[in-house]
Amino acid sequence: MSKIESDAGDVPSARDVRLRLGDHAATFLSSEQFSLGSARALLWNESFNRVTVFLTTLSASAVALALVADASGFSGQFAVFAFVLFPIVLFLGIATHARLVQISLEDVHLVQALNRLRRAYIDNAPEIRDYLTTGVSDDEIGVWATYLLGRQQPRRHWHQVLVNMPTVVATLNAVIATTGIGGVVKYFGGTRLTVLVVCAGTFLTVSAVLFSLQLRAFKTARQHAPRYPSED
Repeated sequence: MSKIESDAGDVPSARDVRLRLGDHAATFLSSEQFSLGSARALLWNESFNRVTVFLTTLSASAVALALVADASGFSGQFAVFAFVLFPIVLFLGIATHARLVQISLEDVHLVQALNRLRRAYIDNAPEIRDYLTTGVSDDEIGVWATYLLGRQQPRRHWHQVLVNMPTVVATLNAVIATTGIGGVVKYFGGTRLTVLVVCAGTFLTVSAVLFSLQLRAFKTARQHAPRYPSED
């Protein structure tokens, strides 16, 4: 089984601890690595499926609204149909965004677990370290090393946040909410200026709320106390 070795007479720090793996430990770690990799694949498949369902529903709703508008001439029937369809699509979009944020956070935890396994490999066989592309520590530096495949960690992370899937879905949700609320205000006799102000406020409010969920998840991931931090 595994055994911790340290210098005689000294209490080793977490950074100085090294694992001496037993004969069968590599097999156990490989099995765990396969399980974690499969879990990551399932998470990403779920995220792709959820985004596909959301975008398909959104596209079908837009086509349905166009057909109803062409048939009814933007009469009261069109307004009723739009008001029924609007909350359904918005709810689906918000649920999709919330789950995508959860998946992103869970993926970070899985990456940390995989990095710990690679750390065990190089603790037992240090000569393989130069052949590993991804991270070998479970702190923020190690996670970024895995996501960026060994490239240098960016000083600012805003561009990474802006191009990920939760941000895209959050922006679509803000547009859907803005369109729906603007249509409601216009239907009940709001002036053009009123509609414009309400739409701007709705877009900013929904965007701020959804982006705050992403930032909260990002902060939660950064608060993780690493077991195997990066070496200086």
